[in-house]
Amino acid sequence: MLKRYSAQPEPAAASGGDGSSAVAMNAGGTHVSAAARRAVFATAIEQVSEAPAQVVSGRLPSWLRGSLLLNGCGDFRGMQHLFDGYACLSRVRLDGQANSAWASQRFLDTDAYRSFRATGRLKYREFGTPAGTPAAAQPKSSLPLLPLLRSAYNTTCGVVATLTGRQGFSDNASVTLTALPSGQLLALSEPAAATYLVDPHTLAATHHVVYGSTKQGSRASGSSNSSSSGQQAGAAAAAGAGVVAASSGGRPEVRRVVDDMPHSDIQTAHVKHTPDGGLVNFSRSLPFGGYHVYVQDPVSLKRKQIAFIRDRDPFAPCWVHDMAVTRSHLVVVESPLHMNLTALMTGGSRPYVFMDWRPEAGTRVHVIALDGSGVVTHTAPALFTFHFSNAFEQPSASAPGASEICVDFSVYDDPTVLNDLSLKQMMAMPGQDISPSRLRRLTIPLRDAGGKPVGPSRLAAPAPLLRDESAYGNFVEFPAFNPKFTGLPYRYCYSTAAVRPTNMGNALAVHDLQEGVSRLWHSPGGMPAEPCFVPRPGSSDEADGVVLAAVVGADGGSSVVVLEGGSLRELARVQLPVTVPYRFHGTFVQQQQ
Repeated sequence: MLKRYSAQPEPAAASGGDGSSAVAMNAGGTHVSAAARRAVFATAIEQVSEAPAQVVSGRLPSWLRGSLLLNGCGDFRGMQHLFDGYACLSRVRLDGQANSAWASQRFLDTDAYRSFRATGRLKYREFGTPAGTPAAAQPKSSLPLLPLLRSAYNTTCGVVATLTGRQGFSDNASVTLTALPSGQLLALSEPAAATYLVDPHTLAATHHVVYGSTKQGSRASGSSNSSSSGQQAGAAAAAGAGVVAASSGGRPEVRRVVDDMPHSDIQTAHVKHTPDGGLVNFSRSLPFGGYHVYVQDPVSLKRKQIAFIRDRDPFAPCWVHDMAVTRSHLVVVESPLHMNLTALMTGGSRPYVFMDWRPEAGTRVHVIALDGSGVVTHTAPALFTFHFSNAFEQPSASAPGASEICVDFSVYDDPTVLNDLSLKQMMAMPGQDISPSRLRRLTIPLRDAGGKPVGPSRLAAPAPLLRDESAYGNFVEFPAFNPKFTGLPYRYCYSTAAVRPTNMGNALAVHDLQEGVSRLWHSPGGMPAEPCFVPRPGSSDEADGVVLAAVVGADGGSSVVVLEGGSLRELARVQLPVTVPYRFHGTFVQQQQ
């Protein structure tokens, strides 16, 4: 049964086990309002000093103490795509005992953003916007060849920089935040240069992480463009220091990490935690090669390669945004969405931004042992995905004594959603409906009844997990779950969803994978960001916790909603003193008791 909860908190007594607190919403749904769109895509206002926020309804759970930290884009001037804006970090600190909250917001101090503010043009290509694009529309030039010459110049500079080991890709780390044992945050995007360490209290970028290789002839990854910084980096590396003194102007320090990994141009922004507390990710160099899968020490940040996966087409590598991890394996789902390197480097366009869709090639599914003992590559029908929920290993349901991997993720038929996320489309009123995506499970054979690894095989298409996929508007993005269940069988998945018609995610959902049903939270005219599940400390009940999500309301104001895990009943709402722009991903850091 589908239950839609209103966007207003209700007394706990009003919510019975039969869902009596549910309030029916307009079955046709509502579009995100014009005011909300303007707020989400306006240039963000910094709030560097923490400012009080107001709990305007309900009450924070007394055990909820810590900070919701979010990454995303805060300046879209001149941009063409949702993934292009410059990184802006948001922090909402919650104290349930005092029923109080505070908020702050700050742009990430990157070379890309500094240059943009100084020149009014993009120094590097962002995802969908070529280098050299101005922040504002320019009057028509009397020299018609000038834009072409400027584009050619920027392209040449980028190619030469990449090939000579200088920073040829943007360092705009606008996608994820990962908490490290040091207490710092790791801010990432897909270029290897887009790797920063961030102070979780001030949101200031403290270090720009620059990878170097001990391999002879390897280029440095994302090397600083500042000659003084480069000289300092060399001196520090020679002294074994690893960290360079800050350059003038209070910019982030350069932390040079030298390891045995080959040169990296590209990484995934979704680094994963391993069961032993480490990190796992992969990188690649351009123009051709493959995936260098590595584990990473979360303190030194040094990487160790555990596998290499060669590209299917060395001249057109596939674009992979996220991965799934079990207790002992990494799963990389390689959709047949191929980067067109010419378009990428020259600022050209293809059917899907700078990429081509080759569905006839099918999908490759790579299963990599975290201990480095091997890789098995399976094939599956063509599909596209951005994000994964959970993955785990279990006894095979079809072969007694055997084992399998279950991977849950958001599945699209094709990458049309990439075009749906152009800023022109997202700002359109009402706009074209967002492409459908569905929560599905991919089952991968792992070991046979004798305990031997299963070799390459043809996998069935991912199977539905829910009885009625229209219950969540046939749209699932930013899937999340109780982090205590990472790599383990689980019951609840949280995500953004759609109350259609809409051209962007406009609801939150909890999906009960055991019962096969979904429940929605929807605020008409508003737009919620990624849900973040915070478990109650000390509890082993998977649903015992709260879901936090930043929301831009129909009036353009920003808040954070606190929803009950398992039901999405609204417990409290915190009105923020600053407008929060479009958020991608974040994390919750518990306050030490």
